Amino acid sequence: MSTDSIIIKETKIEDLENILNLWNNGDVMFYVGFPQGLGITMKEMETWHTHLQANKEKRKHYSIYTRELGFCGETFYEINTVHDIAAMDIKLLPKAQGKGIAHYALRYALSHVFDKGLAKRAYVDPNSNNSKAWRLYKKLGFISKERPNYLEPSDSYLEVTKETFIKKGPMDDEGFNQWACTYDSSVLSSQTDNLYPFAEYSKVLDSIYKVIKGKSVKTILDIGFGTGTFTFRLYENGYDIYGVDFSYEMLKTAQSKMPDANLIHWDFTKGLPSELMNLTYDCIISTYALHHLTEEEKINFLNLMKKNLNPGGFIIIGDISFETREQMEEVRHNCNEEWDEEEFYMIYSESKAMLNFSNIYYQKVSFCAGILELRN
Repeated sequence: MSTDSIIIKETKIEDLENILNLWNNGDVMFYVGFPQGLGITMKEMETWHTHLQANKEKRKHYSIYTRELGFCGETFYEINTVHDIAAMDIKLLPKAQGKGIAHYALRYALSHVFDKGLAKRAYVDPNSNNSKAWRLYKKLGFISKERPNYLEPSDSYLEVTKETFIKKGPMDDEGFNQWACTYDSSVLSSQTDNLYPFAEYSKVLDSIYKVIKGKSVKTILDIGFGTGTFTFRLYENGYDIYGVDFSYEMLKTAQSKMPDANLIHWDFTKGLPSELMNLTYDCIISTYALHHLTEEEKINFLNLMKKNLNPGGFIIIGDISFETREQMEEVRHNCNEEWDEEEFYMIYSESKAMLNFSNIYYQKVSFCAGILELRN
């Protein structure tokens, strides 16, 4: 879901019915100990809101909406001025989960706390069985620590500071810089055990390599080259390599392998940098990178890349993807807690009609990955 469609507003009287329904939803409140919901009344909601308004300097409550889904949930913070720390939380209705909304909304609230200097630290205390919440918090920079004595007892305590807060989102320089030194080993572990998300990773790369070797290709643009594991294979075979990646640390690793490659530190959600946007290429590749773009962003990006192809040129994408939504839902179900709700995977049967190319081919490689080839 595009973040442009997410609306976060301070909770007002007109939002109370939505908040009441959220708190009375057993699915939402299960992990905080209320599997039947709170059973709260509108009168109690109005009393709560009056108390909230009387403490606006220390407490801020936001209602979350999107244009497509309407009301989605809440996020809030409460400042403890004595200990210079903010308590944080977020809750979403089931229909809004797995769409990147939680990450965006909680990041919004955290940014307000740190940018306004309201507290030096923030904490959450998720249920130990709520693995999705733990993954979300860790993506934002929360670290598990010993719980301070001044807080009420709880099984967990995760803390983030302004310095460790990963502010830019799932596709940010800081997060991938932290991952750079272990990325290759993470991929190896996943593909060795034939697990989501990197099952048959090497087979995906080998298949792309064979396609390129079988065509008349000289210049290659790599979108999201990472540590350069695959790109180096092309580089050492004499191809002229251009590329962009949003992690400076990964770029340094890749550049050390390919000193003569034209690699640029760049967030490709903004398109191509000026140095590359007016050039054309025989082949544009991307491996395990475009799933950080929403479906709409992915389609728009690929269609824009068409003008950067030389005559006879092609785009080839290897990534987590599925032929049908049913296949994706089956893998999501089987992966259970390992499924990454903050990523966006292409569904070929739904995306094909939106791609402005004369020839479109899709090859399924593993239960969770495939190769998409686009030609004029």
